[in-house]
Amino acid sequence: MSKLREHLAQTLKKKIDRYGIVVWVDEHGEYGSEVVKSVVPGDARVFSWEGSWYALRRQIEPLVSDAAPPRLVIYQGARTPEDDPLAEVREAGTEWKIRLRTLIREALKEELSAVRLEEVA
Repeated sequence: MSKLREHLAQTLKKKIDRYGIVVWVDEHGEYGSEVVKSVVPGDARVFSWEGSWYALRRQIEPLVSDAAPPRLVIYQGARTPEDDPLAEVREAGTEWKIRLRTLIREALKEELSAVRLEEVA
């Protein structure tokens, strides 16, 4: 696994451990659902927005309303609509946004100079 994916995996695991539900907002489409699936811990479930907010809500509803707290990542590769069907889910867990340039700076800060990090980012 690359340093960038390792950093994503570690950060995501900490968020899942703390909140249970993580809504990963990637409105710029910098990661994609395949990257997300590759960094989600094995004990967590992952769902992706695929064009319908209500279909996504129906998929995750049984997990969110279950008595046992879920370990769940919802990847949202789009802007959040004004009338947000996932508002309650976001409140029950946390929302996470990380731009690719921020990931590069965080994951590679020990390996590259500040000038080089800015060039790469």
